[in-house]
Amino acid sequence: MCCKLGRVSQGGKILTGGLVMEREGNYVEPTVVEISHDAPIVREELFSPILYVFKFQVLYKNLFAMQ
Repeated sequence: MCCKLGRVSQGGKILTGGLVMEREGNYVEPTVVEISHDAPIVREELFSPILYVFKFQVLYKNLFAMQ
């Protein structure tokens, strides 16, 4: 493993992982990112092991908003 990913754009925060793997190609270790559910990157398809975690004030209300 070589270096850690920089600050996540669009207001995200890396909670764990984020190391760029030292090998041919572009590989990153499994990463957990806390980010707003309405950030544009959340709607994009990523080809990497990244899990987005969202904070909600009222869980029940927001479950239906995400559908």
